[in-house]
Parts: sequence; structure tokens; C-alpha cells
Amino acid sequence: MSRKSGRTPSFKALRESYNDISPPSPNHVLIVSSPIPSATLSSALLCKWFLKSGILFHLTFSEPIMNIDTINELRKAYEDSAMIVVGIDIIGDKRLRKGSSYPLFLGSQSECSQIEERTIGNRTNIAAASYAYTMGNNETADPKLLQLAAAGAIVDDFPNLVLKGASKQVVGMAEKEKLIEESKGFRLFGVNFLQLKEVLTYSIRPYLQNLSGVLDACDRICIDADIPFSKFSMPLNALSSLEATRFNERLLPLIDPRTIPYVLGQDYVLTQEKEDSLARLLSGIKTLAEFGWTVGEWGTLTAIWMGNREGSLRGRVLDAYKLYSLDVIAGVEECIETLLKSSESLTKGKTTRISTKAIRRETLADVGRILIESGQVETPCVVLKMENSLEMIWKMNSRTLQEVIPLFWKVGISAESTSSQSIRIEAADDTGNTAMQIIEEIW
Repeated sequence: MSRKSGRTPSFKALRESYNDISPPSPNHVLIVSSPIPSATLSSALLCKWFLKSGILFHLTFSEPIMNIDTINELRKAYEDSAMIVVGIDIIGDKRLRKGSSYPLFLGSQSECSQIEERTIGNRTNIAAASYAYTMGNNETADPKLLQLAAAGAIVDDFPNLVLKGASKQVVGMAEKEKLIEESKGFRLFGVNFLQLKEVLTYSIRPYLQNLSGVLDACDRICIDADIPFSKFSMPLNALSSLEATRFNERLLPLIDPRTIPYVLGQDYVLTQEKEDSLARLLSGIKTLAEFGWTVGEWGTLTAIWMGNREGSLRGRVLDAYKLYSLDVIAGVEECIETLLKSSESLTKGKTTRISTKAIRRETLADVGRILIESGQVETPCVVLKMENSLEMIWKMNSRTLQEVIPLFWKVGISAESTSSQSIRIEAADDTGNTAMQIIEEIW
């Protein structure tokens, strides 16, 4: 069955694909997942289903792009396991090596007809394809799995949603069962569990210039909005309607109008989650999933999506996120200072290049994203140089990882994704010059 990227299959078609493939019932499964948010949610969905079914599994993560040789190496290393590949596009037209079983691909795309025949869905419906697999020939929906599938169907393109086909149908199924509901209000991370002033202080999605990282400024907004001092330590969503209106009246004039749609607007509530859950709001899920991708904490975030959202893990994730946010903000400020003080232009063609020593390496993807989104640089691409590595960040939707990463792999340069719009390149010695030449050709 052809599954070209231009097609938008229905959920019924995905289930028919399952029947065409007829996956065996494995005793042990290797799940190989992409780090993109919809794939990590889908992998959590699969893990929950295997746990419920009493099937042993091992979860590992890989780039959103993989060549067939790597697939064959994994099959050899885990020859006693059935392999499921989630949200990873396969490049090359080689055939899979023969074996006792062949991998199943969920939400993948490939030029290889052999892999297409083993694929359910494509990269536009990873979560729907994963949910179709767990349903198999059953007609009864598992509410917890359906809720995860709906969140996964929405998360990648949120808040600019254009749901189609199977993804739209899965969200509709979840809405019908009242597992997920649309809402309107604040979309800042932590509005339902962080303290009021912390929501602004640690905001990097979006970055609020002159507010993010500035605790006194956040306190001043609360004071000027006449918010009772007793509510300073409560979540933003705990404000009354009148208090929230006063808060908005003080906040909105202080922020870049371009960020307002990311501060206020449509959201989705996962109704089965507690009011203060990390997974209660879709906006919060997206922020945490992207944070996990950038810092490489995919396993930790998957555990949270599976249901481990209380106690020490919750505290560890929030502490790490707060520290990370402050480091990102400091990095943005350093880069802005460099741009202002530089005696020569840091722009070449459509790329701005900034060298840094003080910024924490894991934060470079978000630092570059903020420089582009806030208009601090006018080019669609930023390259941040640190020691023996480069971080290339580009304007959202101007390039894809599938377009960019193979260009470096072809010449033997290591490139790994740190978000949907950034890659990290190991660039010691002459490799850095070659990498910069490729970047110039891209832009």
C-alpha cells in the first residue's frame, strides 16, 4: 500500500493497514522512537499498552531520520525482539536484511517499497498510527491511550492547527468521550502549577523581553494589577476573572505584540489529569516535550507521559526546567550584547554567526530560536559557535530536518537534531569549515 507524504489517510485506513500487515504477537519488543513530541507521546502510548498486555519491551531513541543500515544493525543487536519504529523517516532504497521477522514502522516515510509495505501512517499522523496499532482488531477504546493519542495528534503543530484525516478523527473521538476539551486562556508554561510570578520569570516559550528572568518586574505586574499577596504563591489559573483581566491589562502593554498569541489563546485540557498535573494542558505538554528533546531527557519525559507525574520525578523535572530557562535567558542576553558591541557585521548572506564561550551548550537551540523570533537578528538562520561544535538554528518552517541532516551525513559530519528547527554539528579542526560551507549552500 502506498503511503506517500501528500496523502492524508483516515483512521479507518490506518486500521486497514494494520490488518494488511498482520503484526505478530511478540514476547519482547524494541521500540525505536524519534524525539519529536508526537513520537514521544506515541511511544508512551505503546509502552502503556505493552505493560497492560504483559509484553516486555525496551525503549530507545534515535534521530527523526535513519538509514536502512542502522535499522539492520539494530535488528542484529536485538535479534530476539520484534522492532517497532516510531516517527522516523528511513532514507535510502536498500532492502532490509532477511530475518525471522521484519520491523513495523508507525508514522514513518521511506523511499523503500519494502518498508512502505510494513508501515502504518506517515509523519503527519504518528500518534493516530500508533493508536491504530494498539487497537488492532478491537473495537473498544482505552480512554488513557486515546487521550495520549489525541494529545500526540495535536502537539507538533500546536497552536497553528490544521488537523486532517486520521489525526482529526482521533481528536474527535477523544472529544466525544470528553477526554480532551478546547479551552481559552493563558498558554504560558506552568499556569496551572507554577507560582504566579514564576510563570513569567521562567517563560522562554515565548520569551518575554524585560520580563523573562526578571523577578522584580514580574512582582511589579502583580502589585500594579492589585493581585492579593496571598495569591502570589498560587498558579496563574487560580486568579478570578476580574483579577485575570487586571493582570492582562498590566502585562500585555509590556510585551512584543508578536508574542501575544503565545501568551493567550486556544489550548486543550486533558480532562483525566489533575488540575495541577504537568500533563493537564496541551501547551504545557508541548513545552516539556520540546525541552526534553533539546536536553536529551526523552526517557524522563516518556515516563511522565506514561503517568509518573508525582513525587521526586515531577520535582526533578521542574527544577531542571527552571534552571534551564534561566540559562537560556542569560544566553539570549549575552548574544544580544555581542550583537550590539561587535565592531563588524556578524551577518553573512542569510546567516548570523555568533561565537560564545559562556552559554551552556544544551541551551543553544532555544537561544538561537529566541534571537530569531524576537527579531534580534534579521536572518532566517543563526549559527552559534562553541568550542568544537556549531548549533544551526533556523526560522520555523523554513527548512526541515529531513532536508538538512542528510547533507552533513553525506560528507561524514556528525549532525544531530536538538529541535524541529535546529541541529548540533561536531565541528573540530577542518570539519568546521566544511560544515560552514554546507550551511552557506543551504541558505
